[in-house]
Amino acid sequence: MTSSAQRARFALLVLLLVAGAAVHAQAPPPGSGSFEFTGPVRVIDGDTLDVYLSGRRVGVGLIGIDAPPGNTACGQQALDALRRLTAAGLRLDEDPELVFDARHRRMYYAVSREGVSLARELVSAGVARANGRGREQSELALAEAQARQAGAGCVWGGG
Repeated sequence: MTSSAQRARFALLVLLLVAGAAVHAQAPPPGSGSFEFTGPVRVIDGDTLDVYLSGRRVGVGLIGIDAPPGNTACGQQALDALRRLTAAGLRLDEDPELVFDARHRRMYYAVSREGVSLARELVSAGVARANGRGREQSELALAEAQARQAGAGCVWGGG
């Protein structure tokens, strides 16, 4: 590898590290507690929200699920379902062991104002899959098995 190629590669690595650090600096640190939202929030895709936490804009991932990419038909169904679920507001609860993911999202459990797990609702509807992470993993695995057996949602061929 040439010297200029090495410098370019190093510069790219530094840029990526700085960008990742900047994203983490925007998000609340572990131990910040829960956050309540009383109205709709911006939904990016079926497992990602864009919210203001402590006055800073933060990308939030939902612990326990993976939704199809938002640029697919199934991903659009997941996005629409999450929009409906968040329209009346929600609460974000943190997990001290699951703070950030590989996409640099701040990870939270999301529950409706009535206390219903949004991850469970999305998995039960067949628009997201359980990923085996977090305190709801057993419950989400069961919901996924039931959705798969029923052929629910676009993930399992139901639309």
